[in-house]
Amino acid sequence: MKLSFCFASIVLLFLVSCKKELPTEPSIVIPSDSDSIIFSKHIQPILKQSCAGIGCHINGEKFNGVSLDSWQDIFNGSKLGAIVVPFSGKKSLLLSIINSDTLFAPVSTPSMPFGRNKLPLSYIKTIKRWIDEGAKNDNSEINLDSPNRQRIFLTSQSEDKVSVIDLEKKLLTRFITVGNRDDNTTPPEAPHNIALSPDKKYFYVNLIASGYIEKYSTETYKKLGELRVGSSPSQIILTKNGENLFVSNFNTNEKFIFMVNTKNMTVIRTIEEVGRGSHSLVLSQDEKFLYSANAYGDEISEIDLTTFEVTRRLSIIPNSPLAPNGVATVEPYHLILSKNGRTIYVSCRKHSEVRVIDIPKWQVIDSIKVGNRPLIIAFTPNEDEIWVPNQADNSLSIINILNSKVTQTISGFKSQPHAIAFTQNSSKAYVTCENQKDPELHHPIIGNSTVSGLVYEVNVLTKSINSNIEVGGFAAGIVIKE
Repeated sequence: MKLSFCFASIVLLFLVSCKKELPTEPSIVIPSDSDSIIFSKHIQPILKQSCAGIGCHINGEKFNGVSLDSWQDIFNGSKLGAIVVPFSGKKSLLLSIINSDTLFAPVSTPSMPFGRNKLPLSYIKTIKRWIDEGAKNDNSEINLDSPNRQRIFLTSQSEDKVSVIDLEKKLLTRFITVGNRDDNTTPPEAPHNIALSPDKKYFYVNLIASGYIEKYSTETYKKLGELRVGSSPSQIILTKNGENLFVSNFNTNEKFIFMVNTKNMTVIRTIEEVGRGSHSLVLSQDEKFLYSANAYGDEISEIDLTTFEVTRRLSIIPNSPLAPNGVATVEPYHLILSKNGRTIYVSCRKHSEVRVIDIPKWQVIDSIKVGNRPLIIAFTPNEDEIWVPNQADNSLSIINILNSKVTQTISGFKSQPHAIAFTQNSSKAYVTCENQKDPELHHPIIGNSTVSGLVYEVNVLTKSINSNIEVGGFAAGIVIKE
């Protein structure tokens, strides 16, 4: 009996001691509208009380790579990418996965906390406000906000955004709203393509549905200028010194190209009668000539930049006249110029080919069969290959320049590859995917009018897909700032 009493006393003492040593969770404080949100005071207590448990995300648990133990842990993201995008509560997975009211914000499945009661609306509103105000830490710092970081910028055409990815961390870090219309009441202005200035201080987007081009800082993300340039601006290219740009026009009735001064965003020159549906532009190496792919005319036109007149036209279909209005069968879509400056390669959107143009001879000299509906093509940095996103095949064709043959086709892209950009060291390629058909997302979302686009990272050496990143809807144009 004495032994039993002694053992029971020891157990009781142990339990009491443990109880005393257990840390108490901080109480949850909901800030007033006039209070500044402090992460450790207002956000962390909500996460600690709501998301702790076996297989969860607190106290060392890291399900799916997500830890919510600290501010930095949150911004390490997950195996699936970023869970918080500063200034964009409604576009952040953390909010949508705990939210249950689609009238307040989108809702993702499965919902969290898993198998428990939903969080009170006051908690969810506090988290949303924290994210919308920059998701700052206790020192008022915004994650990965240094202006000198290397970044990927890409257009999100269905929701008037430019998505920003941190190149080192491979995390979505910001959505930049572009255009002037109210996104809630008007159709998208559709940022179609994007161009980076030679000094990489600025990027330019063309809003193909509203007729504007806009200039932004790559460091502050602030809009620095805009210009009306016809009804359907489709691509922007800059001169080597960055002082001027040319912008094409995809409208069949507006056969002009504008030359624009980039400093004050004013039109310097209008080049008339370029062709129907000018989509892509490329400058000659000496910048004396400009070439336009006129999709709806099945032609390439050459413009002399001393006279600003079209000097030559070439039917993209050998030995055929130019296409009559409205019946283009090939649709030359995107142009790139060879390293020696003598050859143009053009993707043919309606004909599953990349055609090769000899500039001095001014004739089509080759045709390379690729996948279905090739769009924005690009050279690898050493220009020994052309990579071709095939929008309708969910694939990417790789052309060897020496023999003009497709040497490999990469499959496995989920939905509609659109454009491609390479890192300077040629180790990685990033492919935008529109994802407008049969979308497959890690966390399906309801209560949102757009479906996330995708960006795939591809290992250039092994020709294998490394990962994908969910971004703004209808991912299209892409540039890399290194």
